[in-house]
Parts: sequence; C-alpha cells; structure tokens
Amino acid sequence: MNIIKIISILSILFFISCDEKWPVNEELLNSASTDISGSWSISKVEQNDIDISDNYDFNSFEIYLNYVNGMPSDFTINSEISIPFPTAHNTGSWHFDNELYPSKIYFVNGDTAVSEMDQPLFVIGNEELHMAFNLGCSDVSYVYYLTKNNTL
Repeated sequence: MNIIKIISILSILFFISCDEKWPVNEELLNSASTDISGSWSISKVEQNDIDISDNYDFNSFEIYLNYVNGMPSDFTINSEISIPFPTAHNTGSWHFDNELYPSKIYFVNGDTAVSEMDQPLFVIGNEELHMAFNLGCSDVSYVYYLTKNNTL
C-alpha cells in the first residue's frame, strides 16, 4: 500500500514539475483559406515522369484563378494552342476539396475535372503550384509546374 502512495505522489510531482510549454507554430492555427488567386504560367511539364516541356509551346498558356469574398470562384484559360489539361473548357468555376488543407482542385464547367496538388499550399506567398492529373487513361499522367506571374 505504501508503494502505491509513493508512486502516486511521485507521479503528481512529475506532472506538476512539467510546466514547460511545447512550441506551437502559430501559422498552422490560422483559419484562413489557401489563396492562389492570380495569373499562372507553365514552367515545366512532365508526362509519366519525363520532361516534355520542349514538346509543346507551353509558353502561350496562362490560367487566371479568381476569388470572391476570399473563396475560389472562377477560372479563365488563355492559350494559343491546345495542350493537355484537366479541363477542356476555357472558363468555369473551381474549388478545393478542402479550403484549409487542399490536396485537389476541381475545375467545373458542365463536367468536373480533378487535379491533385503534389505540394502543400500555404495561406500566403504561394508562388508555385504543382498539378498532377491524367486525362482518362491511368497509364498517362501529367504534372504541370506552374509559376505565379508577377503583376504589379
């Protein structure tokens, strides 16, 4: 019985003495949605892990991702040539699978096209966007490396 009392007292003293606080990343507690609004251009394209950036004129591609009231709303694609992309439409709406921790972008215009993001997006300062997708054939996959255009 004395051993139980001693163990109990030592346990209580141990927990009381542990007043040290764990470090907390305050940015992770931010409840704002991820913001990738703006104009984006393709910097690199991989097809089945092979760089095909020189095979098409990806320089003419530009996508505008717009927000309304801090939430994803609509997109516009400008491109001089047709290139493989999750949606065949030049305009429509878009949204994330999860506003705080997105891993997918949905492009909607009649049909819904899904693109996975293979890098974490932060609340502010998003300058790169990596979109992974296939166009119906699971044997052919694409990864688009997009860079945010500077608009001053």
